[in-house]
Amino acid sequence: MIVPRKRLFSSTTYIFVMWMVGTSMVLFAVATVFMRNQIRPISRLAAAVDSFGKGREVPDFKPEGATEIRQAASAFNVMRGRILNAITQRTEMLAGVGHDLRTPLTRMKLQLAMLPDSPEVSDLKHDISEMERMIEGYRTSGPKE
Repeated sequence: MIVPRKRLFSSTTYIFVMWMVGTSMVLFAVATVFMRNQIRPISRLAAAVDSFGKGREVPDFKPEGATEIRQAASAFNVMRGRILNAITQRTEMLAGVGHDLRTPLTRMKLQLAMLPDSPEVSDLKHDISEMERMIEGYRTSGPKE
């Protein structure tokens, strides 16, 4: 079998290779742009979750991106609302309990003040002051804003 050399080599081979490389570069650039647009919402969601997990405020976080990412972001917003609501309720409950306990503690302090000084009375005064510090700690242990 004899094959002429001019049939093995074509002058359009370089042009074909250049078209392939050029097209690949353009498609790679387009794919990079699309991937960045898909990764940005995931990064924002991760940053919001991290900030909220560290106790920082996450203002104006709105879901964006692909459907799945928007669903995850919406679930995060609902969860964040529930947690903040629970913290607020806990703080209000502790403040109420602290307020309710102050009246009996004050009454006890007054009764102890009328008793003569003794080691037992001194111990009881110390216990009451410790309880007052604990109640004050409960009242101020809410979320830092």
